[in-house]
Amino acid sequence: MGFDFVPGGKMPVHLQVGKEKKVAVVFSCPGRHEEVAGHPAAQSTGKNLDTLLLLLSQALNRNDLTRANITITNAWPEVEYQAKTGRSEATAKEVEGAGNIERLQQELEDVTDFVIFCGAKAAAVARNLRLKYRPKFVYMRHPGLRGLSSPAAFTVTHDITRYTKAKIFSAVGKKSELFTRFSTVAPQSPQSTVCKRGGGGIAIKLPD
Repeated sequence: MGFDFVPGGKMPVHLQVGKEKKVAVVFSCPGRHEEVAGHPAAQSTGKNLDTLLLLLSQALNRNDLTRANITITNAWPEVEYQAKTGRSEATAKEVEGAGNIERLQQELEDVTDFVIFCGAKAAAVARNLRLKYRPKFVYMRHPGLRGLSSPAAFTVTHDITRYTKAKIFSAVGKKSELFTRFSTVAPQSPQSTVCKRGGGGIAIKLPD
């Protein structure tokens, strides 16, 4: 099927081998944006990946979780999108085929800490992997269509105590942690990938 990766050669569009072998992320398959960019996780998927890595860095107190350090690959290596192949991803039978599993096994073989599998197709291939260092497997929804939360700080700059008694607004200069969530809007039907995605939404969570 032409999935071979030659070390030292040009990277295929579905794969980015990180400088370190500690963490990997597996998406579904490269699409139109990845084909244009020439690398995996482009456009909204890439932005959400950056947010995910930031959140993980803060939660795990690590400074090595950057795109340059992690390995990024896909459950299916071929570029798939409606205008080119008439579909947005491979079938379950294709991604779980022996040749495809062997290819993914090679790409993830030296990962030591954890592998994040994004979406149903990535989770399907995870069941068939037996990696040498037995890293932790983490599962999540594919981040391409929906946003991720990002931490920030809210600072009171004016006295508004006459309008509210909420503690968060009790004093000028008071700082509180908050989370913002940015997302695109897409239909939830199986045909959502062929529909034009609408404008983004934003949600803000303040402490009680």
